[in-house]
Amino acid sequence: MASVIAGTFTVDAHIFERWGAYENFLNDIKEICAILQYRTNHRFELDQRRLEVAHERIKAHESAWLEHLLPEGTTHLSHLKLVSIYVEALAELGPIAVCEAMPTLPSGSYQDGGPGHYAPPKPIEARELRKFTDGQTHMVAWLIGYHICEFFEANRIDRIDPYVSRTTDEFETDLVSGLLSGRVSAQALHLILKALFLRD
Repeated sequence: MASVIAGTFTVDAHIFERWGAYENFLNDIKEICAILQYRTNHRFELDQRRLEVAHERIKAHESAWLEHLLPEGTTHLSHLKLVSIYVEALAELGPIAVCEAMPTLPSGSYQDGGPGHYAPPKPIEARELRKFTDGQTHMVAWLIGYHICEFFEANRIDRIDPYVSRTTDEFETDLVSGLLSGRVSAQALHLILKALFLRD
């Protein structure tokens, strides 16, 4: 089954370059919230000021990693490191609030491909909906990060073994619980992601 995040924004090899500009990052997060709102019938409220501060911290953390945490001469961060920094900053600032179900679906269609092109997606199970209401920004941030990692990992040409998703509901719940505790750093997230996607 495809991720709930699938189709909510464009992932390509240049996503981090594109997200270097706050306006592009903001637009993608807005689109993600709008589509998730449509699919879940819950309100996804975005605090743009908090998102802007999160983006500023992301850029600062990227520079700090390059200057202080990696071997001299390192010029760029891997997708796993970048995702770790993004997830940590979003979890820390909490710019997305997931609220109770709306009385009716929003006017206008946020389906993949544009209005009117596809039938509405199947309703998300109550168990999946609870992940958003319980996990809030932390859940959304994790799903975005994992979805980006999947794109890069599925397209790697330096691995013998094909990419196979190894995440589970239990793992996802435990990871988001860790993020909610405020005790999971970007460095810890990087190690978790590295282990999750490890293969020959």
